Amino acid sequence: MAEEQAVRSPSVIRWVLWGFAGVGVLAAIAMIYVALQVVSFERSQQRKPAKVTTEKTEETYAVADVRDIPGTRFAEIAIATADSVSDSGSYSSRKGDIDQRNVLLLDKTSGESRKLLPANSRRIVDIRFFPAAADAQPVADQGDAPADNPDAAPSVVEVVTDGAGQKQPPAAYYVIQVRQKDGPEEDVLVGNLDTGRQKFVLKNVDGIDKMWMQSPTRLAILMRQGQKLIYRAIEVPELKVVAERPVEID
Repeated sequence: MAEEQAVRSPSVIRWVLWGFAGVGVLAAIAMIYVALQVVSFERSQQRKPAKVTTEKTEETYAVADVRDIPGTRFAEIAIATADSVSDSGSYSSRKGDIDQRNVLLLDKTSGESRKLLPANSRRIVDIRFFPAAADAQPVADQGDAPADNPDAAPSVVEVVTDGAGQKQPPAAYYVIQVRQKDGPEEDVLVGNLDTGRQKFVLKNVDGIDKMWMQSPTRLAILMRQGQKLIYRAIEVPELKVVAERPVEID
């Protein structure tokens, strides 16, 4: 009996050693996995945009883009919900995915800024800038680097030109389409860049198809409201609708 027990003892010890070795290998694999997860988490945190928490809400926001407003001393700072802001691609290519909530106007000469919406509670559908000139269309963005020099940073725009190289007047007015909280309808804010005067001149709009300047002070809008196509004209200095006509399509 003693000889049989002596023969079995080395076998038992060998299995015990193999068991400890297996446990050690599993522990090492687990430690490597945990380390990789920690590194991955730290990198993802570094890639996320800087968040700003407002005092009146728990929602966090981030700067989605900063663009020069052509021909002016102002820069447009787009503020969006942090969750909608991605670090990949240009703002223009992902604009439809950005939940923009406000616009800050930064005076590049003084550093002063002002926000165009009183709160970040409503989604911005679109924002456009217009010069004070007849037959003018919305001014082009100047926030991206020139195509022939993609590494160049945007600069303060002193002279705005069209595709033919003709000088264009600087941006003077802005129009912001803001979605209502409880439905798909939009309200339209019109304002003056220099004076800061602004007002929601249109409400419950279904959509805007075209906008242009009829004169240096009058903005024309072709819009949809209540399943009707309507033309309206807004006198921007007075911030009021001065003309309205239905457009028959049937």
